[in-house]
Amino acid sequence: MPHARSLAFITGAGSGIGRALARACAARGLFVVGLEGDQTRATALEAELAGAGCCLCGDVRIVDDLAHAKTVCESFGSPISLVFANAGVLRAGRPWEQAQADRDLVVDVNVKGVLNTLHVFAPALFAQSEPSAVVFTGSLASFSAAPGLDAYAASKHAVLAIATAFAEETRTRQPHVRAVFFCPGAVRTAIADDDVEGNAARLQANIRRRAQDGADPDEVAAAALDEIAAGAEVILLDDRAAPAIAARALGLREGRLV
Repeated sequence: MPHARSLAFITGAGSGIGRALARACAARGLFVVGLEGDQTRATALEAELAGAGCCLCGDVRIVDDLAHAKTVCESFGSPISLVFANAGVLRAGRPWEQAQADRDLVVDVNVKGVLNTLHVFAPALFAQSEPSAVVFTGSLASFSAAPGLDAYAASKHAVLAIATAFAEETRTRQPHVRAVFFCPGAVRTAIADDDVEGNAARLQANIRRRAQDGADPDEVAAAALDEIAAGAEVILLDDRAAPAIAARALGLREGRLV
């Protein structure tokens, strides 16, 4: 059944920031289509959205899953106003110790998942006459790198690079499509709930504890949507982000990495 209202597509929609974004978008009158890798979480979100949206079970690492999601979005007959490239995972570990499967998961979801999302959805946004935005979920790790978070920091640096390149591309060629980089800060989510082995286990547990003390995801999502509506291209909700950016710039000017 067609929906006259605009539509928001969200990856990683079944938990954490993604679920909060889904709720916030629905509360503001957007129809929501989510993509979530866990069937139980996808079903729970769809039940919560009721008539305000749906949530598909799919994997951002698989282009066909994203292509199916785009087909579902288009079937509602509504313009796609927002695409949230939000799905992300965190598994700690130093490169010479980290399990290959953990490293590959972080890179494949956090980097390839974002590129896959653009690969599928950007042409659809370009073809629309209505304005839209692609919102890239970054992290403080987009501007800094802590020992033991090498793969995660590399992946979030990459998200910033992808967002920046997309902004440059669309500014002149597709000005009705906007890039937004979103740094949410520490948020109460389950991003660090996965267990890792060896020396990284303690670091993973520390990150998990910090997340439990983080900001409320619904408040973060509402603030992000306010900033997007106001036309922001960069949303820094982490108070540590600006100092980290300044410290990185100063260090590089002075020829230092740390």
